[in-house]
Amino acid sequence: LSWIYSKITGLRNGLYERKWLAIVDLGAKTISVGNITTGGTGKTPLVAHVARTLLARGEKVCILTRGYKRADPGKRVLVSDGEQILADALSAGDEPFELAQKLAGRAVIVADADRSEAGKWAIRRFGTTVFILDDGFQHRQVRRDIDIVCIDATDPWGGGKTLPAGRLRESPRALERADIVVITRADLVEGIEDIKSEASRS
Repeated sequence: LSWIYSKITGLRNGLYERKWLAIVDLGAKTISVGNITTGGTGKTPLVAHVARTLLARGEKVCILTRGYKRADPGKRVLVSDGEQILADALSAGDEPFELAQKLAGRAVIVADADRSEAGKWAIRRFGTTVFILDDGFQHRQVRRDIDIVCIDATDPWGGGKTLPAGRLRESPRALERADIVVITRADLVEGIEDIKSEASRS
């Protein structure tokens, strides 16, 4: 099953790289923050940090997220409008709600499975100048200016196998697409040189 998953993922990536699948430009600068493994990698605090940095520069920031484990995954939910938090964890999903709390409602946050349509909507309604794609590395449909990938130092390669046998969403070779690689939880291990070397070879 892992072999089949890897082949399907590779085929999909190839279709985007050959431009056989359309890539949507949201009409504003777009930064993706994601990972190559399932589970927590310290991505949410990094998304919040990037958002705070952009907000301090006067940007109108919108975070686009799928919002996993929310009550109605097919519904668009405005989690925060840039002034206040408008949804709870049940309707928004745990991570979008956590981001809204960390940012005290100052960034627009939209939970929607269709991030390209959500982005266009956010520009019309809020005049967004910068988008952050939360968990966006595998979301190839949306064009991005910067791809940031988090690697968890405590389990960087997800057991060395793709789903379902391991925790890798795609091969570490996918890091070739990344502009920035951030090694998280580095304080929990004795050294990260091996991880840095492996990431550089990918």
